[in-house]
Amino acid sequence: MPKKETNKGEKEKKEEKKEELKEKAQEKAEEFAEDKLKELVEGSIKKEKSFWGIELFSKTTILSISALLVGIVIGFFWYAAFFVQPCEPQIIHVTDENCVKQPPKITLKLVDIYVLTSSEYEKFSKPNHSVFGFLDRYGIPYNKKIVGIATPEGKSILENYEITELPTAVINADQLKLFASINTEYRKAKNIIERLAKKEGNQYIMREFYLDGKYHFRMLMQPKCQAEKPTLYLFGDPLNPSAIEKSAYVDKLHEQFKDEVEFEYFFNITATDDESYVKDKELALLNAKYFIYARDNGKFWEFKKCFYAKLCDADEDGNVTEEEAINCVKNMEALKEKIPLQEAQLDECLVAVGLDVELAKEDIKKIDRNRLLEEAKQAKKFEVSGLNGWVAVLDCKYIDHVLRIKRVLCKAHPELKACKK
Repeated sequence: MPKKETNKGEKEKKEEKKEELKEKAQEKAEEFAEDKLKELVEGSIKKEKSFWGIELFSKTTILSISALLVGIVIGFFWYAAFFVQPCEPQIIHVTDENCVKQPPKITLKLVDIYVLTSSEYEKFSKPNHSVFGFLDRYGIPYNKKIVGIATPEGKSILENYEITELPTAVINADQLKLFASINTEYRKAKNIIERLAKKEGNQYIMREFYLDGKYHFRMLMQPKCQAEKPTLYLFGDPLNPSAIEKSAYVDKLHEQFKDEVEFEYFFNITATDDESYVKDKELALLNAKYFIYARDNGKFWEFKKCFYAKLCDADEDGNVTEEEAINCVKNMEALKEKIPLQEAQLDECLVAVGLDVELAKEDIKKIDRNRLLEEAKQAKKFEVSGLNGWVAVLDCKYIDHVLRIKRVLCKAHPELKACKK
């Protein structure tokens, strides 16, 4: 009998211990929930993030989930009181099947981005950068600040980092890296920026790289050349559909400003390296060589007119209007059958512009791949290599899509007669 009484006493003690653990678990759970709720509310005011969620919480959202949060936390502590053994505070993962610990708190701050600008730059464009839209698409929140290069803060950035053009974004690398540790989408965004930008210390120095797929005005800090009169460099691949579509506009621009502005054309390889547009790559390169030869012999504009007239089935007058050029590209399947032009068609254009075919063929043979690479060096110098359509560089300093270059030209040289019309 004494043995049974002893067992009964031990059983009562265990029950008392169990009740005590329940009470402690309840107290701990309520205390923990209250602390977490307070953290979340304060965190939303500071616009900071924690491991409780990726999205920024507003006060309304936090209060609406408070009851659910308390219930979850209480349930966790009840589970911990009866089924989980205590662990050391520094354990942040499962160490065995009976030991679990929450990971440490991670605070995510907005990614600081500085965009440099100047009064000269803002004559032509609003201070902006496509990195903003890029981060928006990936859901990474940021804190942007526009900084003039003439301000003390701007001068300090120029001294510390190698800035060659505007706009340039200076992105906090440490803050971006912290986001990249959260999920694969953030990591993907960080990897793209890392590939395109130059890292200096804990900052990414990122020039405008058209991350939204659109052209944006760029201004070099120093011009890459000097000219006596306004000079417009045009970079384009004659076989690129975007260049074909805007060919008539380029002709119109040349006609308006040819008496006051020096125009120079450079071949910029794009579609000729793209199998989706060009079936015969060697013939495409031959097309490019004919363009270069015509340019070197002062017949670029006349040859270009004949070239696109054949490509887009122009009317009897031989002129391709803007509307005709657009319709030409819309019928892409038919256009692909004509790209590139055959050698006989190219020869016809030489004759049409008054060049001797036999002499031309001898000189065209001398335009080898190295000569084409020389053309590419010009595009690389202005960081426009491979861009579709026609890219224009004014006075070796101002860079924009050809559709907007007239506005840039007239702001830089308001004295031009064509700008006053």
